[in-house]
Amino acid sequence: MKYLHLIGFFALITLVSCNKQKEELVKITPDLLNCCYKTNSYWVYIDTVSNDVDSVYVDGYIHDIYERDFVTDYTITNSEYFIYTTKSSSKSAMFKIQHDCLEKNFDNSAIITIYCDYNGPAFEHLDSTFIYDRYYYRVLRVLVEEDGTEDNNTSIYYTNSDYGILRHDIYSDTVLLSSKVLMRKNIVR
Repeated sequence: MKYLHLIGFFALITLVSCNKQKEELVKITPDLLNCCYKTNSYWVYIDTVSNDVDSVYVDGYIHDIYERDFVTDYTITNSEYFIYTTKSSSKSAMFKIQHDCLEKNFDNSAIITIYCDYNGPAFEHLDSTFIYDRYYYRVLRVLVEEDGTEDNNTSIYYTNSDYGILRHDIYSDTVLLSSKVLMRKNIVR
């Protein structure tokens, strides 16, 4: 009987000392929450090179889904993410916001980062910049040498979290092919 109590005591200690995996949740930063655009959001751009006007609108979105990022023996890390798709007369694109970055994806072939949390160290920070008919504040300028979403041409994105892509310049070597500038917008969050 004494041994039975001793075995039970060791079994209890073993069960209590077992480590369970701790789950952590990485949420989208407050700056990037502004980029969570919903249906009925749209942007109207004018291409200053060709003088074409094009509108881009949010076709659909997904939120409140947590993606398992990283698993160790002790920790499971899940990330909140937000995905929205856009359509225009020329093409469609998918944008994904996860933690502190906004990524652009075109035809599942190329994924590029076009905005990161303004308070982060990445990319060139512009306190303000004049685009079309007004000043925009807290703008990031992102240079993408070989933009897979734009036929591997060089792209420069001017983006802020309040309004999205404000200007998008596309170069082939040193020749400016396109400069899409934001004229009007309607943002739904």
